[in-house]
Amino acid sequence: MPPPIVPHPNSWYADPQWFAAVNCTGCQEDSGLCATRIKGVRALITPPWALHIGKNFNSDAARAFCQGLENHKASLVICDFPPEISFDLPKNWHIQRRHTRWLRVTEHGGFPALPKHRRKQLRKASAIGLTISQCNDVERVISLHQLARKRKDVESDEQKLEQLLQLILNSPHQSSFIVQDTNGDDLASAVFLHDSDKTVYAFGGQNRSELSGLATVMLINAGLKAAEAIGHKIFDFGGSLDPGVDRFYAEFGAEKILRIRAVLARSPIKWWLKCSRPDLFRAS
Repeated sequence: MPPPIVPHPNSWYADPQWFAAVNCTGCQEDSGLCATRIKGVRALITPPWALHIGKNFNSDAARAFCQGLENHKASLVICDFPPEISFDLPKNWHIQRRHTRWLRVTEHGGFPALPKHRRKQLRKASAIGLTISQCNDVERVISLHQLARKRKDVESDEQKLEQLLQLILNSPHQSSFIVQDTNGDDLASAVFLHDSDKTVYAFGGQNRSELSGLATVMLINAGLKAAEAIGHKIFDFGGSLDPGVDRFYAEFGAEKILRIRAVLARSPIKWWLKCSRPDLFRAS
């Protein structure tokens, strides 16, 4: 029998085991950032696969944190701050204002009911025989996740991802599910991380088909139920730079929540990075 699901005592993204799983060394104790190299450049970055660093900030503390990073020897800093923080920085920093989406519990203590058309999709999924179950099989989860990343042409280190998912899927601080069709084939999967204060839709994947949309609704519904069962008041959809996916999340009633990425690149490396990594300098 699997252990009961419990929230993480702090944040998954500040857990030393996360850093170890993705082979990140140095700096995690004092900054929450990983020391690595990007295009050969010495860098401090948000831990791989983390949506943001796992430190608590207010705006003043975040600004002071960035000022401290200016004294680091790294030529490049990429820091994704937790949601709901807004601040400005000197012109030597580039700020990207992104967003995630949150669904909050109602005054009655539960998450809002799914929209009518999503409830209809759940009934249709059940009627045609789609099934959802818990899944801690790393290979099945990775297979679906990598399909999604390859479809979007997003690079992914499968070996590091496997190490990370081994850690996550063997932890009581998560819920993971997979949806199958009537032939027993895997359609889609999702891994939800239970931090101390909220549940995050962290890893998704699907084998794109006419049924994958129904499967995704089933997964989100399961994630909301898991979050509600442990008393979480916020369900974080994880955000997406894909406008279509963002609209999909918004349809569940999830509100837009600011999330800042701060980038510091020192000259003359900055001009080379603008050519080799233009994504780091795009407008918000």
